[in-house]
Amino acid sequence: MDATLVTAWKAICQLLAPAFTEPTSATFLHIVTGWVLCRSKPTVTNLVSTIGRSLLGHVARHWTVYERFFYRAVWSLDAVSRGLLTGVVAPLIRAEAVEKVIDLNIDDTTCGRCGKHVAYAGYFKDASVGNALQTVVHWSHNWVIGCVSMRARRWPTWVIGLPVWFTLYRKPADCNRRHPFMTRQQIAATLIRDTRKALPDWMIRVAADGQ
Repeated sequence: MDATLVTAWKAICQLLAPAFTEPTSATFLHIVTGWVLCRSKPTVTNLVSTIGRSLLGHVARHWTVYERFFYRAVWSLDAVSRGLLTGVVAPLIRAEAVEKVIDLNIDDTTCGRCGKHVAYAGYFKDASVGNALQTVVHWSHNWVIGCVSMRARRWPTWVIGLPVWFTLYRKPADCNRRHPFMTRQQIAATLIRDTRKALPDWMIRVAADGQ
């Protein structure tokens, strides 16, 4: 991995550091770097193996540190999303676009899981596989994604999608007072409001499907 790319990558990740504690920020840097460089299935074991071969200048920690990051470490996915939008994506659009306009596309998607004891997993429809005559349902997580689309001056005919908001949909049985049930439409509305709060001076154009 080229040293210039390493420096640029670490600078981008550093923009998200406020969403973490100092130790967790370092763990996050290891994980996302392993995810980007991993050429096989991005399991925690494979990410740790990839980190050991990276040029970040850090020594990979014990694999349990990376496991705990996902269920015990103190950090907020909403804070990461907000930092990604305001610190990375918005400046990129400002540099490439004429107007301060955010095109926010919202949809839900499934992420297949293995094992019957994965938290918040369930049987969900995979709209990307089925058709009008066939419905495909599989064991997965269901995420509502907010993706910002943009055109770069270097590639004017391309529409580049940059996912920034990520909210896990939970079925009513998986909800409680701390996490009350929300429909996918309610989650989408929340993502729009959060975008407005994060970028109050920008125009926001929203596109979503009818589900």
